[in-house]
Amino acid sequence: AAQLRRRNYVGVAATGARVASDALTPRMLAILASAAAQRGSLEEALAHLQQMSAPVEGAKSPLAPTVGVQILALAAKENRVPVAAEELQRLCVRLDDKQFQDLLMAEGRRCSA
Repeated sequence: AAQLRRRNYVGVAATGARVASDALTPRMLAILASAAAQRGSLEEALAHLQQMSAPVEGAKSPLAPTVGVQILALAAKENRVPVAAEELQRLCVRLDDKQFQDLLMAEGRRCSA
């Protein structure tokens, strides 16, 4: 988490690679997905999301809304929104309305340009 706060996304990935996959907690996977999204690696971010189990009903998703928007933005650039949206929905990620609207407007401008 400290590496993520310092924006050392490569360091986060390197640390995560040293941990056995069965030892990764949902919070650790969320951190790894966030770092992957920050580095622009949609495939890696999705792989981390797919390793996460869905939260029990009523529980908060371990993935922050801002990370969800970042993953959707990457997916939009790679024309993979359905795959990303399915994972985000499975994990009950709540997106911030303002950030989601900004993403839609940015993608609309990008597509019309």
